[in-house]
Order: sequence, then C-alpha cells, then structure tokens
Amino acid sequence: MHKDEIDRLRAIEWKDLLSLNRLEILNELSISLPWLVGSWVAAWYEQYLIALICSFMFFLTGLRQVHNAYHYALGISRRLTEWVMFALSILMLGSMHAIQINHLRHHRYCMEEEDIEAMSARLPGWKAVLIGPLFPLRLHLKAIEVGSRRQRGWILAELVVNVVC
Repeated sequence: MHKDEIDRLRAIEWKDLLSLNRLEILNELSISLPWLVGSWVAAWYEQYLIALICSFMFFLTGLRQVHNAYHYALGISRRLTEWVMFALSILMLGSMHAIQINHLRHHRYCMEEEDIEAMSARLPGWKAVLIGPLFPLRLHLKAIEVGSRRQRGWILAELVVNVVC
C-alpha cells in the first residue's frame, strides 16, 4: 500500500465500535429477538415459510449482534458479553467463542494462510462452494487448536449445550 493510500485511510472517520448510549445498548442486545420470537410463533402455527424467513432474519441479525460481541462493542461488560455469546451459541447452533477466535485472527492475518475465516476467498468459486459444508467444522477445530484454556472452556461448554439441547 502506498503512503498516499495509507494517509487517505487514516483520514476516514470510522463510525463503528464506538461507545453506545443506553438506547443503543438495548437495541444491540435485542435486535435479533423479534425475529426469533416470530420464527417460533410462525412454527407454532405451522406457518413454515414465514418461520423460515424469520429464522433467516434472526440469523442475519444474530451475526451482526455477535460480531459486536466479538469486539466487546455491545456496550456491556466483558463478562456479560461472554454470556451473550454463550446464549447466541445455543440459538445459532455453534460456538460463537470459536467463531470469535477466528474472526479476530482474520483481522490479524487477513487473507493469509492463517486466516481460516477467509479460506474460501482464496479458492476458485466452485471449490469454495464444495468446501462450504466443512467451513464450520474447520472454524471450530482451528479455534480449539489456537484458543487459550479459557476460550476452549467456553467452546466446550457451548458445544456440549448444543448437543444436549
């Protein structure tokens, strides 16, 4: 990257990962809830297409929510953020702590060999599609490999709860 490009990037006023007021914190903590409830209600009434759409929207809003949790940018304490990730792990059927490890490594090793999160971006499209089903497994295995003892504890707890529930 050239110096003029770096200077232009540094001049950008970033609006993400800022301090949040109480209303913004409430929004961040509840943004996926209406979609989750909508999915459950629609499924209860056997409206499966609506349930599917609500589930998809829940997953999208959950990804946004958990991304802010990965960066501890929900406006709550780190300890509470860990529990938010735990709850989202149960609802999204995977370990969000494992995904957090790989997401933060993505920032550190962007598009390099160690960047598991972007592994499919380095492949031709057809290979990326074929390897897609293995992607969650690879994320979890890499996180267990490189995570700290504390992180591995969260991952194990989240995976056990997913299997039991």
